[in-house]
Amino acid sequence: MLNINNEIIAKLDAKMLRRQRNVLRIIAVLMFISGTLFISFPFVSGDILSLILGIALICSSIALIAIMIKNRRHNFWPIVSGILICLAYVVMGYLFITAPEFGLFAIASVLAGLFALGGVIRIMAWFRHRHTKGSWLQVVIGVLDLLIAWCFITAAPQASIVMVSLVVGIELIVSALNCWSLGRLFNK
Repeated sequence: MLNINNEIIAKLDAKMLRRQRNVLRIIAVLMFISGTLFISFPFVSGDILSLILGIALICSSIALIAIMIKNRRHNFWPIVSGILICLAYVVMGYLFITAPEFGLFAIASVLAGLFALGGVIRIMAWFRHRHTKGSWLQVVIGVLDLLIAWCFITAAPQASIVMVSLVVGIELIVSALNCWSLGRLFNK
């Protein structure tokens, strides 16, 4: 996200920090606007999200093929498996672009799985540290994560589209606030 490497760190000065601060603020404003639009218009933004992910999957397959061609080492099976993965990326990207509802349901399933996994991990963490003061919060958050996963799994198609758009919108707004606060740190 930030354009910082060893060369830039070596010549770090106030001008460089000001330039990075401005980039962070622009990114924060764009993310905040996008998050607000995702929450305000969930069905349109869900289709856009599916389109963006489809394009990203197809671009990933092109990049993977290019890397495989550049770095081939006379190994037959890694090339074959890489080609199969590229084909799977292209098919998934094509489905995300041509059938956005399918893409959103796939995203909702992945989110449900992630929330369920997070809930189980939090409950396990509580069980390990249940004698530690304040560990009760782990079990509360774990149960809430499992409840959210259950809502994703049992939701109607329209509700799952709204929930995916809501989660992405909230994530964009929180990330925008984090970028903005990081940019403020560059003032000092």
